[in-house]
Amino acid sequence: MIRQALVSVSLLAIFAGPAYAADLMTADEIRERMTAGVDHISNDDLISRMEANENLVLIDVRTEAEYEAGHIAGAQSVPRGVVEFRIGSLAPEADQEIIVTCSHGIRAAAVTKILQGFGYTNVSAHRGVTSWVEAGQTIENRMGTLQYVPSVGEED
Repeated sequence: MIRQALVSVSLLAIFAGPAYAADLMTADEIRERMTAGVDHISNDDLISRMEANENLVLIDVRTEAEYEAGHIAGAQSVPRGVVEFRIGSLAPEADQEIIVTCSHGIRAAAVTKILQGFGYTNVSAHRGVTSWVEAGQTIENRMGTLQYVPSVGEED
């Protein structure tokens, strides 16, 4: 019985045909789908919300290496692949204010949608750490607090 099922599945895989590259989405289409319907908050909004709500949960969904290189003060590292498993301990209430950040806002948008799908009602995506740094805000890492300073001629 099991052998017959394996043969059937193998034949299906062989004769069903592979996916064609023309059927695959482009990188731009993937980014568009991930961010569709998600409004990103600005750096000023993030600062205001952090100041107004001491219980705000700011999660950084970048990889551990990205987070260690530099992150927004107060952000907790919860890589995108494990958010689903750790969010319950970080935000046990459905109306807990959660802001999700990443590098450029794309992963943050995808995770925002996931969390909303889980029933969280107060989730926002942030534009990303790159936008934060480019706006002159500080980041932290094991070396301390850092701020990006443009080189001469780069400010144009």
